[in-house]
Amino acid sequence: MRPRGSRVTAKHVLLALVVLGLAFRVTSLVNRDLGFDANYYLTMGQSLLKHGEFYMPWGDPSNLNGVPQFSHHISPLFPAYLSMFYALFGSSYAITQLASFIISTFGLVAVYRATKNLYGSASALVATAIFALDFELIVETGKIYSENMTFLFFTLTMWAIIRGVKDDRYIVFAGLFAGLAYSVRSSLGYFFIVAGVVGFLWRFYYMRWTVFRNKWYMLAIVIFLCFVGGWGLRNLYHFGWPNWETSAAIQSALLGAFSQPVQYLTLVVLLVPFFVLILLMYGAYMLPELKSSVRHVRDEQVSGLWLAVFLVPFIALFVSGALSLSETQRGVPLFWRDRVRYIFYAFLPLVWLGVRGVDFRLDRSLGEILRGVRFPLAAIKARIGEILHNRLWLVCIGTIVLGAVVSLLTMGGWLAAFLFMAVPALFFRSPRKRFAVFLAVLLVFSVEAGTAEVKFAAPKVGADINSMLAPGEVVAVDGVNYHQFYFLYPFVTDAENRIVSHQAYPDAPYLVSYNVSGTYAGYDLSASYYDESQGGWISQAWAMLWGQTTHVSTLTIKLWKHI
Repeated sequence: MRPRGSRVTAKHVLLALVVLGLAFRVTSLVNRDLGFDANYYLTMGQSLLKHGEFYMPWGDPSNLNGVPQFSHHISPLFPAYLSMFYALFGSSYAITQLASFIISTFGLVAVYRATKNLYGSASALVATAIFALDFELIVETGKIYSENMTFLFFTLTMWAIIRGVKDDRYIVFAGLFAGLAYSVRSSLGYFFIVAGVVGFLWRFYYMRWTVFRNKWYMLAIVIFLCFVGGWGLRNLYHFGWPNWETSAAIQSALLGAFSQPVQYLTLVVLLVPFFVLILLMYGAYMLPELKSSVRHVRDEQVSGLWLAVFLVPFIALFVSGALSLSETQRGVPLFWRDRVRYIFYAFLPLVWLGVRGVDFRLDRSLGEILRGVRFPLAAIKARIGEILHNRLWLVCIGTIVLGAVVSLLTMGGWLAAFLFMAVPALFFRSPRKRFAVFLAVLLVFSVEAGTAEVKFAAPKVGADINSMLAPGEVVAVDGVNYHQFYFLYPFVTDAENRIVSHQAYPDAPYLVSYNVSGTYAGYDLSASYYDESQGGWISQAWAMLWGQTTHVSTLTIKLWKHI
């Protein structure tokens, strides 16, 4: 007889999914080059190590004019985190990738520890498996964006707030973690300020005037304001009044939006249903649990979670709407998949509302679970009849189906697949079965996210230049706006080497040309470089069925060597 301890249980399956999610973070780092904003993170991290400040060699992203100046675009904590790795191990792309993987892993540890403390170890493992397979976190790990660090501190902030309902001392930690989160993400800066005000009003609703006599809550406010004020004073010192905020680019976008109120509000209104559908990517699978939580919304912990669910997309609407005003004019679609990263933090309180109170029974063996998966016709008919006679259920399922159809027609299959699969999942009364379907859908998307390839030309030419440059030599660049200088800068690691404009230095030893059709007197063509992308395993398999390919290759850069 097989020993009981050797059987494969639901717990083992969830642990395997967590490990798989970590593995897909590694493959994402291997298959992807860093994203656009990551170039500034790397540059700021190197600059902090060299200058003791965030000194941008080609100007700040909000004012790229080729003149060195201090950064006024990105919050400091993630670049400072990278600089610690550079100080310990040297400045390299591989070290940056290691740092990205570590902070992503810490985010999952935070989810497990926080959820376990609030709702028990079984719910914690389910929640950790969900976020291990979250395609957004996997992609942002590979792009070396700061979302994983923000997610880490957002999780800890929410944990401290929920614990603070019963023990006021935890509110101090909420102020600390909210301040750290504010120090990571510029585009979420407004969220943490507004969240602090709304959170204060939320506490006032329950505590009334005694909130002003609560030393722990007052201390939390002071700690949070120290982070906001400290970074704000630094910005005022370098840029003057009223430039206290983190991002001049976002401030400029908001000012531009306010000058075009009709267009701005139109985009905000159009984004509302899109954001609702994004929330339904997770929420649709947990509708019964969410519906049950609404009945307990007067409970301070439940109301705090719902407040976070609504507040994240509410703030993101106005920031994303302002950015969309300029992006759509450049041809960027309004319903862009990248907008998920503005609001996916709301998935955490949604999942907590879904897992709280559910008995997942993770000690059951796979054999028991599979034997329990039956589809008796009578039970299915009874469930269908129950749903058909419940108007609320009909409205919910109708909304999901309509959203899935609209998504399929306007945005492609990524959002539609989540929504379509939620409909059959809702016919299960058992939350364990619905969560199993949800995890299966997440697994498919994590496979796609982890195996997709996005390779840019700049890192390739940067790596080649690094191997050829002598100390003190310069690299000239032609046919490029200053944004693209930062695609090269992190890879030209010798402090004595500089990137210059070809017009300012026409006889540089090496010339990087984005003008791929041009020729240059006195130079020989050394190499050509391509931007390349390849869909993940899922999209590749789908393309093969139709005799197509997902591989795209575009000549982007030529490297010339002075004769």
